Amino acid sequence: MKYRLLALTVTVVAVFCCVFGFTACGDTEEQQPATEGLEYEEIKEDGQAVGYAVAGLGKAEDTNIIIPSTYNSKPVIAVSEMAFRFCTMQTSITVPKSVKTIGLLAFEGCIHLKSITLPFVGDGSGKTNFGCIFGARDYDENSRYIPDSLEEVIITGGNKIDAYAFNGCGGSLSSIKLPDSITTIGDGAFTSCSGLFDMKIPDKVTKIGDEVFKFCGNMQSITIPGKITSFGSLSLGFCGRLTDINFSGTKAQWNEIHKAKNWNYLTTDYIVHCTDGDIAKV
Repeated sequence: MKYRLLALTVTVVAVFCCVFGFTACGDTEEQQPATEGLEYEEIKEDGQAVGYAVAGLGKAEDTNIIIPSTYNSKPVIAVSEMAFRFCTMQTSITVPKSVKTIGLLAFEGCIHLKSITLPFVGDGSGKTNFGCIFGARDYDENSRYIPDSLEEVIITGGNKIDAYAFNGCGGSLSSIKLPDSITTIGDGAFTSCSGLFDMKIPDKVTKIGDEVFKFCGNMQSITIPGKITSFGSLSLGFCGRLTDINFSGTKAQWNEIHKAKNWNYLTTDYIVHCTDGDIAKV
């Protein structure tokens, strides 16, 4: 009887977790309750409603904004221009995978934002630099517009990080998490991300291009998939605090990787941790 009661208790707890959104069950994007009171605009094509755009903060008072994937039984497919402009009280924003475009200046002036979750990098309609959603016209302006308060970026979709997408994202940004769907990382993608502490390259990526992590002076560890075939020029150049490269392949595979002559220029004496042992910096 005691064992039956224990099994029943476990079952009830498991159902409770799934119903009420504990992170132990299912997709975390769907578990989190959406923010109430946001302002929406209906989007029409050929006279027919196809979805909604989040148009503004509306009556919402949450400091942690979670945009729903549906509204009035239709998908939320856009964040409008200037939707959260100068929303200075918000500390985190989650944009669902249903969103396909993010408008100009959508998050400009969110000066206390610490974390943002996005379905892609850029605006979804041409611009591919991370800072464009904050007002940066090109990657050269990333550092000017991205909030100094930002500590964490979580990307949940897409298959590519374009060249120099996060260029100049320094300051407090210590964590950038990429989804497993990413297959390509462009040259200089994370150049001068001076606050970046560690990084995990998705398993489908096969090349670390030129200057990808150049001037990431605070990065201490990086995890690299066993499928990597090459490191480009200065790909880890000037990473002066790098201590650990975690490589999900053998020592023989590591030695077979093509490495540009100056790929690790001015790095510290790091250790490469392979599946069958360690390799010291040469």
